[in-house]
Amino acid sequence: MTYQKPIKLKNSKEAGQIRSGLAIIFCLVFLSVACLVELNGMVAKNFELRKMTEVLEQKEAKNQELLVKLMKVRSLDNLESAAKNLNLVSIEKIGYLKLGPNAVALSD
Repeated sequence: MTYQKPIKLKNSKEAGQIRSGLAIIFCLVFLSVACLVELNGMVAKNFELRKMTEVLEQKEAKNQELLVKLMKVRSLDNLESAAKNLNLVSIEKIGYLKLGPNAVALSD
């Protein structure tokens, strides 16, 4: 086995430079990893947002279809045919009751 002597630094200035260099490299590596983690999180949220946007568009389309069906059910033609099927009497002439400004309803 070979034995290597430890490297002795001539002065503390060289040791401080090496330590500061290592600290800078460590900080750069740490910041790079942090940026990659944040970027990965943003990409994941972007995919989730796109998926939810597609779900929202599908639900809005379904809602629109249901509104069209509701309007068809409530249409005048369907109400008239339902009235005929239930043997309801249709009103030909509508008369409105005209009351004066001081008219009130009295209870028994």
